[in-house]
Amino acid sequence: MQTLPPLYMEALLPLHIFGSLTEGQKRRVISLGHTETYEAGAVICREGTEARKLCLVEEGQVAVEYEPPGGTRIPITIISAGGAFGWSALVRPYVLTATVTALSKTEVLGIERDAMVTLMQAEPKMGLAIMQDIASVVASRLRSLELDMIGLVQANHR
Repeated sequence: MQTLPPLYMEALLPLHIFGSLTEGQKRRVISLGHTETYEAGAVICREGTEARKLCLVEEGQVAVEYEPPGGTRIPITIISAGGAFGWSALVRPYVLTATVTALSKTEVLGIERDAMVTLMQAEPKMGLAIMQDIASVVASRLRSLELDMIGLVQANHR
């Protein structure tokens, strides 16, 4: 892992998960992270394990999948550059709710939970904004899953 150079940080500023933060606040959050590179097919994190970091996708794509016990992985979504996963690192009980796999060579910015929590405690207004942005991402993904479920139920009743 390495600390990001300033030009690399510029590429991450449009991240959707921090949409309500100022550019300066985004830079502060991004400066906490470290670059991680994964080859296609690499499992980045596994459902049911402790969520230790929030990951921001800078390059590449990842698949987010549900892994039922003894079953085949079920696709939830694909996240590309500008997206994020691992928000469970900031939400109790800090357990990952999905498995994330690199679909192509992927670079992510991993931000450790402790560093994020320290920043959010030092800057409560920014912490609230971050958690509201995360709640928006979670709500959006939940709504997408609800629509998928509705589609499945309707298809089975035809």
